[in-house]
Amino acid sequence: MRQRRKVLTPGKIIAIYFMAFLIVLVHEADKVASWLEDLGRKGDSYPFLLILNWGADLKIEAQKLGLVALKDKEVSFFEAITPRGTFGSVGNLTPTSPPVPANANVPPPVPQTNNNVPPVPQTNINVPPGPQTSINVPPGPNLESNELPATIPQAAPGVPTTIPLNIPAPESDSEVLIYEIKSSPQYKNILLLGDSFMVEGLGPVLEHELNRIPELTVNREFKSATGLCRPDFFDWFTFFKEQLELRKPELVIISIGANDTQDIVTEDRVRYHVTSEGWNEEYGTRVQRILDMAADANVMVFWLGLPIMGKKPYNERVLNINQVVEKTCSETLNCRFFDSWSLLADENGNFTNYMTGPDGKHVRIRAKDSIHLTEKGATIIVNAFLSYAGTWGIYGVGGPNLPITQVATLQGEAPLEDTTVAENAEPGPEEDTPSETQVSVEETSAEESSIPFSLTLPSAELPLRTPATLMEVNLPSRARGRETSYLMYLPGPETPRPTIILLHGTQESYLVWKDRFGRQLFDLANELDINLVMPDGDLYGWYLDSPIKKNSRLEQYIMHELMGDLLTRFSLDKSRMGILGISMGGHGALTLSLKYPSTFKALSSISGLTDLALHSQDSLGENLHLEEVLGPYSTHSLDYLKNSAYHLTRQNPQALSQSSIILEVGLSDPVTLAENRQYHRLLGELGLQHEYLESRGGFSWDLWQNKVPEHIAILAQKLK
Repeated sequence: MRQRRKVLTPGKIIAIYFMAFLIVLVHEADKVASWLEDLGRKGDSYPFLLILNWGADLKIEAQKLGLVALKDKEVSFFEAITPRGTFGSVGNLTPTSPPVPANANVPPPVPQTNNNVPPVPQTNINVPPGPQTSINVPPGPNLESNELPATIPQAAPGVPTTIPLNIPAPESDSEVLIYEIKSSPQYKNILLLGDSFMVEGLGPVLEHELNRIPELTVNREFKSATGLCRPDFFDWFTFFKEQLELRKPELVIISIGANDTQDIVTEDRVRYHVTSEGWNEEYGTRVQRILDMAADANVMVFWLGLPIMGKKPYNERVLNINQVVEKTCSETLNCRFFDSWSLLADENGNFTNYMTGPDGKHVRIRAKDSIHLTEKGATIIVNAFLSYAGTWGIYGVGGPNLPITQVATLQGEAPLEDTTVAENAEPGPEEDTPSETQVSVEETSAEESSIPFSLTLPSAELPLRTPATLMEVNLPSRARGRETSYLMYLPGPETPRPTIILLHGTQESYLVWKDRFGRQLFDLANELDINLVMPDGDLYGWYLDSPIKKNSRLEQYIMHELMGDLLTRFSLDKSRMGILGISMGGHGALTLSLKYPSTFKALSSISGLTDLALHSQDSLGENLHLEEVLGPYSTHSLDYLKNSAYHLTRQNPQALSQSSIILEVGLSDPVTLAENRQYHRLLGELGLQHEYLESRGGFSWDLWQNKVPEHIAILAQKLK
């Protein structure tokens, strides 16, 4: 019997081709996703944005299903069995600018910018609520880089002067990187997230530069034409949670807001007009929700503020968004806000599409929509961001080697050499009868900076007080699981008087004060009529409550058990309490004052560590045994932030508003000089009055031996 021949009908052919397409789609999902993204970048209409988002969605699903990893394993297998290695891995498909045409036309001249553009204030611009409910912000078209000079001028203080690092470096030796990789990154898995700013310009340049830093894993995800105002159109909160679970980043760098210049309508149908007080509060709540989700996952967030824009009232609304985000970040431990507003402005702080290079050629820095960035404009922002981000932990403490030419103290400023404290006078005599002793220091006031003054201690002509008593007190501690001891110099007779707590540094105990200073502190307590209390902080206790180490709750011990014992056992004036520390003790003096703002009227830190997070993964951190107390930074980063003066001050600057603050560090201190300067700058930016001194000396007792008595005398005066 003749077998019936099977015929391929048109329907079967279409079905076969469709199945083959699905197989290819699954097998080459990463390539297809990149192709869709490239196609979506070619236009700014809704269909192109839809294609762009399809590509991003496909990439995410492919990663969830492990298709990319499966493909990589398959390629590795075929390479192993193929002699010539004909199967290759998928390359980096990040789009790059086309080569410069030989006949490129230079755009018409525009006013030349210079290197001294004042920053645009962000606090004194009042934007009235407008009647408009939305402004559509499409992503800019794919730009042709047909104007590519060798350099870009500096547009504002701190703005880089180099070209993008993904462009071949010029032959001139004058071009140098404006940031420097000095140590291992604290955050090794970084996720870039955002709207159309992460699609083109800013996102690709930032990703490329971060990939140049060793040890980093960088992923970039985006959703064009989206923001926090319209979760009904795109839910950033769900997307952010999915990305945290999928990528498991240690750091997220976010750029969102370009599409949020519109009214907010809540789920209960309440409408807030853009820039109104209600809108600002609601938008801040949504930003905080993002930050809280990151904090729950133990993730740090760097939020990139938007640059100046060319359209009104859009520009004013973007500025308002920046202010809301910056305020929210400043109140949250796991967030840093980077202000890029004035980086692309002209010499008058106004919007410009071009900047002028040293060769006189004009460079386009903004897209044709006056919103998005060209590669050159993005490079200016990225280089400036990476300069500051070095001190934030992307690639360690190094960052830019910024010279400190002026040191502000309180309301005034003085050159660095003028703030150096003069050498201390010789210690007072050893006899019991006190004689006149001058402690020469420098103090500044709100009226005039760098005014030297001398504190004269009581002379023998004054009535003699009963000599101070040195006591060693035993104190059982539940917080530390054992009996502890502390020293106390107590002038007599017993009466309410000021009290200063002295906190020692690492590798030492409370006995170091007696061993190092002998009768000097004894005489100071008597002559200044103050109590001096010297508790034990363990070799590496750090005056904090350890989240991992049992019986290492030094914060509870100092602030509850010790303070309770002092107030019960002795007659103290609890309204006149001060605290002083060196090294680890300086850290303790600052953080305890921040955590208990109503306790200490005056505080002093000498060579104190101000940011434990900076040392979480460097050799110094290992020597200081930080992981033994706080745990690995990868799983306990928020514990580092919650116990660092720098981050606590950013979160709640009002905690120090009623305290007299003295900071001193040695000019040759390799351990704490940089972070003390950074902390000093932060206090100045927050408007917190303080005295900051840099003296000859390093991180050693050669400095501390002289400075501790001086600081005790200053604190005693402030506690009167």
